[in-house]
Amino acid sequence: MNYEALFKSHERRVVRVGLVSAGDFGTSLLAQVQCISNLETVVVCDTNLAQIDAAIASAGVD
Repeated sequence: MNYEALFKSHERRVVRVGLVSAGDFGTSLLAQVQCISNLETVVVCDTNLAQIDAAIASAGVD
């Protein structure tokens, strides 16, 4: 999915998202969010805390 194109119409404001599940799709989203200036992930939740940590590390998020 092209998130940059999806959120381009909102370029004058920050779109904040919450991510439910830190699997493959969630990890991909976390990585792409860093490249889109007006998209911000504010929370990630999953029943597996180790999976959250792995997704954040894999996406290169601080």
